[in-house]
Amino acid sequence: MKQLRQLVTRVLVTVMIDGQRKDIPPGNPLPDGIHEHDIEQLLRMRAIEDVTATATAEKDAAIKAKNDEADYADARKAVQAAQASVETAGPAVDAKAEAEAKAQAEAEAKAKAEAEAKAKTAKAARKA
Repeated sequence: MKQLRQLVTRVLVTVMIDGQRKDIPPGNPLPDGIHEHDIEQLLRMRAIEDVTATATAEKDAAIKAKNDEADYADARKAVQAAQASVETAGPAVDAKAEAEAKAQAEAEAKAKAEAEAKAKTAKAARKA
């Protein structure tokens, strides 16, 4: 079943119908009696518009946009879930790591101070 077309002029169109010249202003429907080849040429030149096809295309575009938004939301949730699964436990883990690093630095400083004190004691014993 072929869908009926509603053809509307976009610009002033002059056509021959039954041997008479007829001007059709923009926005008016194209009358019957025009050869199919002429209609195809007018469509190609964008002098006329198939309103039915345009409405169908706009409807399809709206459906596609809605589906694209849903796909984007699903993909975003998946990425957020993946990021959450590899995220650190937060400030508690960082505080623990900082405390361990501080304790190690203090132990190294204490060991260095003891080594310096021992070296001074050995130096003083050699002088005496």
